[in-house]
Amino acid sequence: MSKVFKLDTIFRKDIYHFYILFMVSIVLRYYLPRPIGNVYFFGILIALYLTKRNYFFIAFIFLIIHSPGFLFYPYGNYSLPGFGIAGTERSISYAELFLFVTLIKTFSIEKETKLFYKVPLTLLFIYFIFLFLISVVQDMPFLKLMKTIRMFIPFLFFYSIPRLMQTKEAYAKLFNLLFATIPILVLAQLTDIITGKYLASYFGDYVSKFAVSSGTDEVFFNPSERTVRTIYGINILLISYIMAIYYYVNKERYFSKGYLLSIISLCLLSVMLSATRGWIISFIFMLCTFLIIYFRNIVGVIKGFSLPGLLFGIVLLLFPIIVVQLTNVFQRIGTLFNLLSGDMSAGGTLIRITKRMPRVMSKFWDSPVFGYGFTEDYFKYVDGHLGHQSMLINGGIVGYSLFMIFFGYFLLKLFNLKANVSRQYKNILWIFIIGFIGIFIAHSTSTMIFSYQVSVTTGLMISLFFIFADFNYKQIRLSSRSKHKSQLSAIIK
Repeated sequence: MSKVFKLDTIFRKDIYHFYILFMVSIVLRYYLPRPIGNVYFFGILIALYLTKRNYFFIAFIFLIIHSPGFLFYPYGNYSLPGFGIAGTERSISYAELFLFVTLIKTFSIEKETKLFYKVPLTLLFIYFIFLFLISVVQDMPFLKLMKTIRMFIPFLFFYSIPRLMQTKEAYAKLFNLLFATIPILVLAQLTDIITGKYLASYFGDYVSKFAVSSGTDEVFFNPSERTVRTIYGINILLISYIMAIYYYVNKERYFSKGYLLSIISLCLLSVMLSATRGWIISFIFMLCTFLIIYFRNIVGVIKGFSLPGLLFGIVLLLFPIIVVQLTNVFQRIGTLFNLLSGDMSAGGTLIRITKRMPRVMSKFWDSPVFGYGFTEDYFKYVDGHLGHQSMLINGGIVGYSLFMIFFGYFLLKLFNLKANVSRQYKNILWIFIIGFIGIFIAHSTSTMIFSYQVSVTTGLMISLFFIFADFNYKQIRLSSRSKHKSQLSAIIK
C-alpha cells in the first residue's frame, strides 16, 4: 500500500511539473527573443541526457514535437530549434536531435536486451540494408539518400527505449504523463472546432500550410460550413488509448478505473471529432473487443463511462457548433455503407481506392518481387495513405512478406503464452493482441504506419508498443514459470 501511495504522489508531482514546463515553454518561445528560447529547448535535451527521470523528458518532448494546436509547428515562425546541414537547405530537426540524445545516452548503459521477436525484426533490418544498397547502386540522389536514412533512424528507438525504461514503475510513470497530455490535445482540437482558429494563432503564429487568410482576419476555417478534420498527437492518442485499456485490466492499480475510462473516452472523442474513418474503425474495434473480453465486468465499465458522457453532454450544450461537427462526422461515416452497395468510392469520398491505389499498384507490377527500394520511382509513387500498397512498391513481395512474418510471429508468441497462464495474464496479453490489430486497421485504412520510413513520432509510438509488449511478455513468462516451480515443489514435498 505504501508503495502505491508513493507512486501516486510521484504521479501527481510529475503532472504538475509537466504542465508547468509546457506553459514555460510556450512563454519562452512565443514571448521572448528566439535565441533565448533556443537555449532553453537545447537545455531540455541536455536535461534528458543528464536526468534519471528519462520517462519525464521522453513524454514531454513526445508532446511538443507533435505541435498540439500548431504550437512549435515546424513550418511556423515559432518552431523548435534545429541544426542546419552545411551545403544544403536541409536541417536536423529537434525531433531528430531528441532521437540522437536518447541513443547517445544508452551508450553508457550496460544492458543487453533480447526482444522475443528479435529474429524476424533482424530480418527486416537486413532487408532494409539490401534495399538501401540496391538503391545506391542505381544512382540514388544524395538528398533521397539522406531522406531515407533520416526516416529509418527512428527505428533506433527499439535499441534505446529498453535501456532507458527498465522497470514497470518507469513505464507507469511514462504513461501517466502521456495520459496527462490527452486533455491538451483535445483542448487544442476543440479550439479549432469552436473558434475556427488553431491554438497557436492566439499566441501570434498565423503561419501554417492549412491557414486561410481573409483580409486582416486570419481564419483557419469556418467550422459551420464544413467538417473540421484536424486531430493532434495521433500517435500519443493511439498509444495512450491502448495503455489506458491495459492498465484497466491490470490488477496492479497504478491508476483509478474512473480516470482510465476518462482517458479512453477523451481519446475516442478526439478520433471521432476528426472524422477520420480509418481511425474511428480502429478505435471502436479495440473498445468493442475490450468490452467482449472484459464482459464479466461490463456493468462496471459502462457505469464508469457515465461521468465522461455527462461532461461531454454539458460541452454539447455550451457549444452547439460541436453538434454540427458531430453531424458532419456521422454523415461522413455513413458513406461507408455505400461500399455495401458496390460504390467503391463511398460516395466519391474514397478516391484512394478508385484513383490513388490503381496508380501505385500499376507501378508495383513492373517490379513485384523486390519493389523499387528507395529509388526515384519509389518516392514518385509512394502514398502515405495507402499502407499496404506503399509497402509493396517499396520492398516488393519479399519485403511485404517479411513484415507479415514479423507480425505473425509476434501474435503467435502472445497466443502461445496466453494458453498457459492465468486469466489475469490472459487479459493483459489480449490487450496487446487487440492493440496490434487496432494499429494494423489504422495502417490498412487511413495512414501508413508500418514502413521502412517513419517519422520520429510514429517510430517512438511503434517502438513503445512493441517494447512494452516484450516487457510484459517476459514478466508474465517469468512469473508463470516461478508459480509452476512452486506448485511442483509443493507436490514433491
